[in-house]
Amino acid sequence: MEATAKEYLNVHEARAFLGVSRSFLYRLKDERLTAYALGKKTYFKRSDLESLFKPKN
Repeated sequence: MEATAKEYLNVHEARAFLGVSRSFLYRLKDERLTAYALGKKTYFKRSDLESLFKPKN
């Protein structure tokens, strides 16, 4: 399954989707993104990542 077809992306997939470094992704998590934890793994909702590209009204 392609990473962009999944509803939740792990850190590696989210980094590839946005084209950013791990540290920048975690900075976004602290400021603008909600992260979801399952055990020791962190996931990001694809729609949240896509919303970073939409203008705020």
